Amino acid sequence: MQRKHTYAEMIQEKIDSLTLLRRPIHRIEDDMVIVTFSDILEEAVEHYTSCVPPLPRMPSFLLINCQKEDDIALNVKETIQEYRLHILYEPDLKRIPTCKLCAYAKPQKIYWNPNGYLDISSALRDRGISEYGIDKAVLSAIWEENPLPKLPLLYTQEICYIYAALADEESKDVFLRIIKAKTEGESGYLPISNYPQYQHPLVHAEADDWVVEGGTENGVTTQHFASMVGPSGKVFGFEALPRFAELSKQHCNQFPWIEIENLGLWSYKTSFYIEEAEIPSGTRMQGDPSPKTQIVQTTDVDSYLAQKNARCDLLKLDIEGAETQCLQGAIRMLQRDAPKLQIAIYHSLTDFFNIPFFVLKHCPDHMLFIGHHHPWFIETCLYATKKPPAPKKYFTDVSLREQAEDLAEQKVLFIGAGAAYQQYKNMFKTSNPAAIVVDKYFLADLPPSLDDVPVMAFEDVPEELQRLPLVMFCRRSHELLMLHKIAHYFPEQLNNLVRCILVDAP
Repeated sequence: MQRKHTYAEMIQEKIDSLTLLRRPIHRIEDDMVIVTFSDILEEAVEHYTSCVPPLPRMPSFLLINCQKEDDIALNVKETIQEYRLHILYEPDLKRIPTCKLCAYAKPQKIYWNPNGYLDISSALRDRGISEYGIDKAVLSAIWEENPLPKLPLLYTQEICYIYAALADEESKDVFLRIIKAKTEGESGYLPISNYPQYQHPLVHAEADDWVVEGGTENGVTTQHFASMVGPSGKVFGFEALPRFAELSKQHCNQFPWIEIENLGLWSYKTSFYIEEAEIPSGTRMQGDPSPKTQIVQTTDVDSYLAQKNARCDLLKLDIEGAETQCLQGAIRMLQRDAPKLQIAIYHSLTDFFNIPFFVLKHCPDHMLFIGHHHPWFIETCLYATKKPPAPKKYFTDVSLREQAEDLAEQKVLFIGAGAAYQQYKNMFKTSNPAAIVVDKYFLADLPPSLDDVPVMAFEDVPEELQRLPLVMFCRRSHELLMLHKIAHYFPEQLNNLVRCILVDAP
């Protein structure tokens, strides 16, 4: 009899099966087409004329920002004539196999500059192309990412649990692709989500929302939020660095419903020395002052909103690794307002796991999504919003007694220790438990049946019972363990976790 794969093995198989979306091209073949921008065509030509060993002939170039010859500037036409280039245009993309495409962008460490890696990847994504080659010269200009070969082994339980908790298949694919990319140190596995950053289809600013934005930088996203919420909404923007706070104020002065604060967000009010990095962009906290540091003041979300007598409908955080600390200082607001969340989780490996766990713990009624918005190892966002009202049979937000009524006459599996079943069985006397399922280590302390209901280990549940609704009783401290067990033994029930009742059993 063939052994049934565990849930962790199934996840690992999915990771192993992922293939590169953007493969590095070390040598240009004769039939390849170079996809680039007309603005940097001359630079691209210089690059390919200086190849060692030299190319047998100049490749064809597809100018992705041009529809036809009339769109080309005069100086670009001179380059084309000088080198007798074969030029293709955006409509020609439809007839070129993606395996023949090689993207060339301007090699630069400052990856948000025009005509860079992000721009060429976004241009191809916008035209429905996600798999193609990219010139190695472009990738070589970006700092190396150290591979983490033991990542799936070190974080098996966390990967399984977060994967199961994600609300859609796109997020699950993004999540596993990031795991693969970090494990291999290869950015080509990373997807680019098909919606702009901070504009998730279900998690975005809406009319009349009050937004708390951590990390305004130059105010561009702040303007976006302000235009979405309108004059009856509100945007509180926080920027730790004085020059960026001032820049945000200048860019946002046409929106009177924006308030920019020159404050960092943290778990409490304090101050830090911060050094602003040059390449890549970002900041680093320092313990002591130095010629390169500046002092910044911080506040916490709960105190600030209490002082303003304000609410929060959407919380956006991209604050250079301080996201977890900020969330610690926003727990009261999270529990009171249940806001939509847009949180950067790429600043450290621990953020990639700890922030989803934090949201699952403190916002248990939220759906979680993950989006990735850059062809490199940055701009990964966790998006979360409250689950839509569910049919009553899913009993998510009602009392135990009401839940018991919904379970009346249904066959169910009780998951948890026997003590929890004994404590709550009277509330579910109209239900019809098929079995009580416990961890095998509890079996020694339990009789073979309770109220004529068989008691069995997870490993022993017959296949015909594995698809029944689950009723889970356990202490909060055992929650992750039990959910991991369910993910392991009942993977088909993972998308129906709303049927799982969590209570504080003594």
